[in-house]
Amino acid sequence: MKWTPFFLSLLLSAGGSQAQTWKTTVVPKEAKDFQGSSFHTTVPYGFDNLLFQQFCDASEVDLKSPKVILGLAFRAESWATGTLQGKTMVTRVALSTVKASIKQFGTNPKKNRGADYQVCFKRQTIHLPTVKFPVFPEKPLIIHKFDRPFVYKGGSLLIELKNYQKTSPKLKNYAVDRMFGSPSGGLTGWFGHSCPHRKNFISISINSLKIGGSFTIRTFDLSCSTKTGMGINLIGLRADKFGNTSLPLSLGFMGAKGCSLLVSPELFQLGKAGTYNKKPAFIATWPIPNNQALVGAKFYSQWILVETKPAVKIGTSGGANFIVGPSSGGIPIQCGYRYYKGKADPDTDPTLNSIGLNRALVVYLYHS
Repeated sequence: MKWTPFFLSLLLSAGGSQAQTWKTTVVPKEAKDFQGSSFHTTVPYGFDNLLFQQFCDASEVDLKSPKVILGLAFRAESWATGTLQGKTMVTRVALSTVKASIKQFGTNPKKNRGADYQVCFKRQTIHLPTVKFPVFPEKPLIIHKFDRPFVYKGGSLLIELKNYQKTSPKLKNYAVDRMFGSPSGGLTGWFGHSCPHRKNFISISINSLKIGGSFTIRTFDLSCSTKTGMGINLIGLRADKFGNTSLPLSLGFMGAKGCSLLVSPELFQLGKAGTYNKKPAFIATWPIPNNQALVGAKFYSQWILVETKPAVKIGTSGGANFIVGPSSGGIPIQCGYRYYKGKADPDTDPTLNSIGLNRALVVYLYHS
């Protein structure tokens, strides 16, 4: 199909009223139902004079081409806490597709761009809203509705954002979600929130998350005592339903107001009392059969915490999802980002002086 300027203008004119009905694709694709681990991320909204580029290989862009991209947004991090005040910024967004691999993604912003480089969201003032965390379920921070839609015809995607001066007020952190790959072992992510919030953290030993090994799941900063309470670790196959019951399932009927069951409990184990980072913790260890068919298999986990004295009280961790890795090597994310922050005008295309490879900020692409 040939995308004529007239047809693109019709799509764009509908954008203001149809933004809620646009289709959405998450990049990188692994982040569709994974949460990252880096709350209070400073990039990309934390700096003036910022030139940010993120490369994602075609394998990470789950879009059938051709596809008209009408806007994008960065996903909020659900593990952040407190309130971040809104701010006004001057920013610009561009897209392009490239034939190079992540290994060719370098420090020269001009060389990183593809031949179809296009400014989609022209330089303009944006107003980031005040956000009260936690944000659950996860949602976009602000949608950049494109002035000029981008026709994605396949290939690796380069996302570019420029921030200019005159940010008001100065705000260092704006809680953008970030996803990490694994250099060895499997891949882990987080979703949902704990109850009480910022308690009952969940952690997985990623390096042993591979076939033929045994991996450990912990919960710490507990809402109960390891002496008078118990921790039950759940492993499940789904996070959307268990039998005919939809998830998350509120546990308010058990007196656990604000707590939810996030995963299907096909397997469970009573955790052993121990310590993690010198803090009381419950620990569960799970073996993984040395079966090649399990490489790439996805599972979900959550802790249920029960205090027994002086009265029964229930708490929960957030959810963790994980992908089993091979016996050697890991599961990398074929994405990375580089950025410049400093005093130079980003329009001069300064050398990108900061780097994050095998990771990506989680982006929503809005399309036809």
